[in-house]
Amino acid sequence: VHMGSNATKTLSVGDATAIQQQIPFVTRVSAGVWAQGQIVYGNQNWNTSVRGVSPTYLDIRRWPVAEGSTFTQHDVDSSANVCLLGRTVVDNLFADEDPVGKTIRVQNLPFRVVGVLASKGQSPFGRDEDDTVIAPYTTVQKKIVGIDWLNYIMCSADSQQDIQAARQQISGLLRDRHRLRPDEDDDFIIRSPNDLANAQAQAGRIMT
Repeated sequence: VHMGSNATKTLSVGDATAIQQQIPFVTRVSAGVWAQGQIVYGNQNWNTSVRGVSPTYLDIRRWPVAEGSTFTQHDVDSSANVCLLGRTVVDNLFADEDPVGKTIRVQNLPFRVVGVLASKGQSPFGRDEDDTVIAPYTTVQKKIVGIDWLNYIMCSADSQQDIQAARQQISGLLRDRHRLRPDEDDDFIIRSPNDLANAQAQAGRIMT
């Protein structure tokens, strides 16, 4: 679930909690906040995306930790300065040095590296998935971008067959929570894997 193009602060942590509790087809939910930041270790620096998420995010993305461990719900609750690094960030900051346990600076804030993510490669749209830092969403929300809303909410359904039903139920729930009248447009966008696959196919046809 993403914010609509004209929205600034429509999605909340309460929305994510409501989806988890009230949509039976949804098995996992992660809050999401996004930023772009300069990452520094020693005399090396790298500009990358910083994703603030819930601990369930890696399960939803099926993204294992290759070294170290992930952060916990306690880290989220306490807005801890801990993070996971993608392989591209590790390669550019640490070379052959083990990053786990080291302290990096994310926009001048110290973060302890608790783990390194397994390499994921490129997204369907050609973006380097490993060029990222992942941290508790509360930490990114409060200490890096300074907002009290979410940029997106990521969910997983219990089966592929239930994605459409989950999508419809989430839409109804959010419209109700956001007090939208029947004649008002959604102030959010819901994207499913099928939407992304269709967009990729359309991009391929345009390039051809």
